[in-house]
Amino acid sequence: IKFRARLTPYLYDLLWRSHTRYEPMIRPTLYDFPHDPRCFAENDDMMLGENLLVASVVEPGLNERMIYLPQGTDWYDFWTGNRYAGGQSVTLPAPWNRPPLLARAGSVIPLNLAEQHFAQVADARGFAIFPPAGNSEFSDEFFEDDGESEGYRDGRYGLWQIKVSAAADRLGISIKRAGACPPSADSITLILPCQETRRIDTGSATILSDRISEGVREVRLNPE
Repeated sequence: IKFRARLTPYLYDLLWRSHTRYEPMIRPTLYDFPHDPRCFAENDDMMLGENLLVASVVEPGLNERMIYLPQGTDWYDFWTGNRYAGGQSVTLPAPWNRPPLLARAGSVIPLNLAEQHFAQVADARGFAIFPPAGNSEFSDEFFEDDGESEGYRDGRYGLWQIKVSAAADRLGISIKRAGACPPSADSITLILPCQETRRIDTGSATILSDRISEGVREVRLNPE
């Protein structure tokens, strides 16, 4: 339940994309990787949006799971940060409290990092970034509104716009707020795999801290 609450901003954005672009939130791997013939084989894997690969454990007594990683991209173990090349099968642990979950390289997952309690709203925006290994760049944007009214019908909502450029020794990360009602946050936290040691360049945004915590690299900054 806590992890689902953490994923709420990502799920909320997927609902917005479903509403405006008719994109399915949950889809078979062949939907996003139609050129990989192995994705057409019967399997129990699914994509949650275009960036998360969920490998369900559907047989009793299993504490690990063999997963085929669609080709055409690298994949990160969401929990450990280990990176794997696509087009191969890997076996990952599948304990009760941590189902196998992989993120596509070159993706961003918006998160709510605040501790959640019943009847008490808490929100602290974070972004899990899974950068490509080589020289490349990617961008994405994520919907956000007040979560209460129907003002979005009249355009009263905002967008987080994120652009990541990767080089051999640095990661350029730009985070901007846009829209008629831009998202508000005094600070945000970037979460990267702890194996990611490249220097972070955030442009005009001020980096407040950069540390390893609970197996991930956390970079806290003031957004532009």
